[in-house]
Amino acid sequence: MTSSSAAPSTAAFALDLALDYALDLALNHAISRAFVRANTAVEFARALDLDRAFQSSRADVWICWELLLALHLLPEAFADDLSSSFPALGVCGLKGRAGDGWLVAPGWIEWDVNPATAEVQSDSPKEQWAKRLIEQNYDLVFPLTNIPLGRLRRDCPEWRSDRSFRAIGVLVYFLLSSEEWFKEQGQKFLALFKVPQIHALIPKPELWLKPFDDWTDTDWNACGLSALWDIESGVVYWAEGAHSADVMKQVGQPIDKFIGLVNKPG
Repeated sequence: MTSSSAAPSTAAFALDLALDYALDLALNHAISRAFVRANTAVEFARALDLDRAFQSSRADVWICWELLLALHLLPEAFADDLSSSFPALGVCGLKGRAGDGWLVAPGWIEWDVNPATAEVQSDSPKEQWAKRLIEQNYDLVFPLTNIPLGRLRRDCPEWRSDRSFRAIGVLVYFLLSSEEWFKEQGQKFLALFKVPQIHALIPKPELWLKPFDDWTDTDWNACGLSALWDIESGVVYWAEGAHSADVMKQVGQPIDKFIGLVNKPG
């Protein structure tokens, strides 16, 4: 595990990239104002200094969240068209959208490809690999957030064709304790993503290459974090383990309560 002092720097880099994409969606001004209301960069770093909150029994949770922060940029290696992706990924010979693939495991994507044309098929029976996730109404699995699931995949096709949507859509999982601002921007996000909520699974790294079909009940119960963003209210509900979106508001908690932070006035 890296030191807590590295987290704000990593977060700042990740958020800077997302903000660059936000320019195209005319949201940069609103996001900049959110940072001003957060007071200073020091205050933001303090909000991300979670080491004290995740001591002893919560250490695994902290590691899971920190890796989410550090590696969520991985999807950027996949261009919107696979032929322009980072060469080391070995997919440059394919034609089509990276987002038309399906997750076999949290860190494992497969595509249905026409062998004659090397074109990725948008419809695929491989959807079955994510069946349990879809049944629990998950929309995203970190770190490969370029592969949406369920309602987000169906109702927001732009998520798979324009990476700026993804860059904006994952901000809420990093910009902690900003519920008020996200509530103020709620109608914009509802219009943008066309879904009332985005439910994300943030698995532990030891499960990244384990196919979902092979996950045991223990794996599902202790897989990492679930985080449901209720877009209209601006609140993200956090819980340990996998849970259906339908129960997240009962079993999950807003970030300050979840990590046991106490907000002090001033």
